[in-house]
Amino acid sequence: MKDFSEQIEKELVGDWAGQKPMPDRIYFTKVFKRNLWVIAATLTIAGLGAAFAPLWVSDTYRSSVYVVFDHQDSSQPDPSGTNAISRFATVSRMFKARFEAQDFMKQVGDQLGPLPEKKDPLSRIPFLNLKSERGPRALMKQYEAVPEADTGILSLKAYAATPEQAQLMANVGMETFINRELDEQIKSLEIRLALLKKNVGPIQSPKVTPAPYVEKSPAKRAEKLNNEDKERELDERLRGLNAQVDQVRRERDGVLTNLKRELVKLQTNFQSNHPQVVEKRKEIELVTNQYRVSEDKINAQANGVRGQLRAVRASQSKTVDPTTLDISTAPDYQGTFFTNLSDRIKETELERQNLIQQKRDPGKRTRLQILYPASLEPAPFKGAVRMTQYGFLIGGVFLTFLLVFLREWQTPLARDAWLIERITGKKIVSQISHKNTHEYTNITPALADKMRTHLGRIHRMDEAARTLLSYRRVELAIMQQCKGDVVLLINAGSQDISSQVIKNFLNIYATDHQDDYLLIDCNMQEPIYQFDGSARSPVNLINFLNGTATFEDVCINREQMADFSFDVIPPMETLTGNNTRIFRADKIQTAIESIPFKYKKIFIRGMPAANFIENRALLAAASDVFIFVDAKRTHYFDLQRTLIHLESDKIRGLVAVGT
Repeated sequence: MKDFSEQIEKELVGDWAGQKPMPDRIYFTKVFKRNLWVIAATLTIAGLGAAFAPLWVSDTYRSSVYVVFDHQDSSQPDPSGTNAISRFATVSRMFKARFEAQDFMKQVGDQLGPLPEKKDPLSRIPFLNLKSERGPRALMKQYEAVPEADTGILSLKAYAATPEQAQLMANVGMETFINRELDEQIKSLEIRLALLKKNVGPIQSPKVTPAPYVEKSPAKRAEKLNNEDKERELDERLRGLNAQVDQVRRERDGVLTNLKRELVKLQTNFQSNHPQVVEKRKEIELVTNQYRVSEDKINAQANGVRGQLRAVRASQSKTVDPTTLDISTAPDYQGTFFTNLSDRIKETELERQNLIQQKRDPGKRTRLQILYPASLEPAPFKGAVRMTQYGFLIGGVFLTFLLVFLREWQTPLARDAWLIERITGKKIVSQISHKNTHEYTNITPALADKMRTHLGRIHRMDEAARTLLSYRRVELAIMQQCKGDVVLLINAGSQDISSQVIKNFLNIYATDHQDDYLLIDCNMQEPIYQFDGSARSPVNLINFLNGTATFEDVCINREQMADFSFDVIPPMETLTGNNTRIFRADKIQTAIESIPFKYKKIFIRGMPAANFIENRALLAAASDVFIFVDAKRTHYFDLQRTLIHLESDKIRGLVAVGT
């Protein structure tokens, strides 16, 4: 039962012990230090761009002016208000059309005079050719005409680079529109007045010839009465249908007004594509279609009644009773038309004088009256400068992250411990970093004793303690994980430099344990012990492996070397010809067993990574292997190649150098 519960817990929670490593805080600190110049350069450029943004970008200020439309007209009385609605629709349409016409914009621009141009960074791009939009086209984009059909108010919004300029543009634009409309109305009244005055005069009455007498009969009299009754009935029916149409329209207007009011409330709280807004629009369309169908049905019935009424009226016979009056001798009589025409001329003239007075004195305007003049709004409507600065800063941060990510992603160097462990699957036992390249680069036995004493006295971590502990982690890994006395230390890359690191480690290791240790150095490229000129012995490591030289002939005792606390067998100068056949696992094993002294540990330093056959022979002779990874020279390809060539269960871990 316990095994089953552990299996369930492992499936639900996950095997965290087997998870691959992830980056830690130290990794991000290293990334920051490695890319400090990239971060500084990118953020500096972004900061300069944000600082100089006001030179090519300007804020947008808005100013609004409102005009109320007076629909009262003494010459055209309209108790129902239908004509007022149509007149306001005409004025509002003209209001929008004026500010979309270039000739009107040119007139407004002439009255405004020269204005400072708005800073537009896109105008600096040659192939966009935005300079052609200056003048009326550019001024057209700075105005927004908004007629409000429900309130009868005309709203004009002006956008400019300064609040004073926006206020001036709003006032001048609306004043120009009002004067233009008054001029058009005055011109229309003058044309009407000229037409009325032209047709006033004595009217020549034509001579009326009496129609022939038609004798009336009782049958025709009855038919006439029936037609009159039928005409009266159809007229009443038509009047009732018209009343029904008006009733349907009033109901439709009331319902649509409530629905539109609810739609406006929803639009203030939600986006235009919100489900409630879309549903409300569909409801408005459905109600509109329903009332349209009802109105069409009633209109169809009314058209049928009109046809019947037309037919009844056409069937009536036109009869004229004779009279003995001789109208040729009667005087000309103009009737009431002459009086009404004179009154209309007076009213038209009065209305014309009224419009002229409104144009001259804005305070006496009644038809188009400025309700709220344009105000000075110091707060910008669109803070383009602030948004551009934010854009530069955010873009700089984003570009910084992108450049750092690309540099870290494309680097071939194996320099991050967590990524090395994640890619190779091998554990890193220690990370040896050299922050101070002078004091702790060459650790002698005396310096190792000082560092050990210093570590027992301090209470805070410093460079000496950090360096000593990093080497002691390798020492601890050897003590805990090694299963034999022959330890192979090998480089991961062909260009790695690890001689000084291995020397420092062995000095610390030997001084810590105060025992005898031997290093068999096989690295001809970078030997740990350097001979002085002709001091090299005629016999070398190859002779010792072949059995032609004794251990005493090739080994250099630590008392004979300065700054060494362990014995060293130096490498041969070259490995060519028949000497390569000597470098085999059995001969290496035999040579190690023939060493007369009992060393606590024997360390073998492997050859460069290119000599993988010789390194395989050293691996066979060793009991444990540690691979040194130079963070400044080892590539991931070199590390993977070395691990493939040395694939064995003897590998105890990796040692990262210079991370």
